[in-house]
Amino acid sequence: MTRAEDIVLILEIREIAVPDDVRARFATSTDLDQLAVWFDRAVKAESIDDLFA
Repeated sequence: MTRAEDIVLILEIREIAVPDDVRARFATSTDLDQLAVWFDRAVKAESIDDLFA
């Protein structure tokens, strides 16, 4: 499982909808530091917007 897939899984478990464009953004990101930030934010997010704030 990739970091992008981990982020989506966390969000889905937390019942936060993940639009297709956001899934694509995660999946195509090659910036490991940014993926780490999104992962950390996914753990605490209340909405998808919290990941990009």
